[in-house]
Amino acid sequence: MAPGDAAAAQLQFTLDSPYPLAINEHFAALQNASTAERARAYADPEWRAMAIKAWEQGVSFGVRWDTYTIGESSTHPDLVDQRLADVAAARGTSPFDTLLDLALEEPDLALRVRTVLANDDEAEVAKLLVEEHCTLGLSDAGAHAGQLCDAPQATDLLGGWVRDRGVLTMEQAVRKLSGQQADIFGFVDRGYLRPGAWADVAVFDPTTVAPGPTRRVRDFPADAERLTADQPVGMVHILVNGTPLQVDGERTGATGAGQIVKPGRRR
Repeated sequence: MAPGDAAAAQLQFTLDSPYPLAINEHFAALQNASTAERARAYADPEWRAMAIKAWEQGVSFGVRWDTYTIGESSTHPDLVDQRLADVAAARGTSPFDTLLDLALEEPDLALRVRTVLANDDEAEVAKLLVEEHCTLGLSDAGAHAGQLCDAPQATDLLGGWVRDRGVLTMEQAVRKLSGQQADIFGFVDRGYLRPGAWADVAVFDPTTVAPGPTRRVRDFPADAERLTADQPVGMVHILVNGTPLQVDGERTGATGAGQIVKPGRRR
């Protein structure tokens, strides 16, 4: 996510694996191609013309070039966080050509960019959040872990939509994040602070709670990467099944049998 854009749903990707662009048949045809094969296609003016034509003919969805920003670049670090459209204007080319040109200037096409997928119309999101029959939900079955991070959903709701925008009351937001979800799925011992229920508790400061930074780590098999937002602002205490995982804003690092305690329980 770019600074200040926590409310919008964003995807970030490299041009060696441009998943969002695969809605275009010419990008889709390269999904199993090697980096060298991709580079040859990106450098080919005829291939570029065919890709642009596919978008213009409505064969696949268009691209919101105005939402693209530069995420990471070892060749052009000065361009990080700049809008692609502004970089294109400075270069005197189109955003599409600029995107591919920058990728070709990067080792292994490793240019990383960000684009907004949805939820950037704040007025419409606000209407949905207060709709009685709408609930919160985020799930992609664990897919695209290196391209998007849904972890800040709760802290963005509490900080961005309750405190900053005043769309919901704090009580409404907490209900949407806890008891309402438990009721929908029939989890009778979750979602509430009451005797007999599992002690899943989050204690936060409503004046400061916020998503915090998103960072990239490599701890998946085969050195695969993922995005995480594990340093939220204003989260004071966190307990799962009564086990403290965070106290006074600090991770406990609790261990058992030589391993980090993971007190969650499968149903």
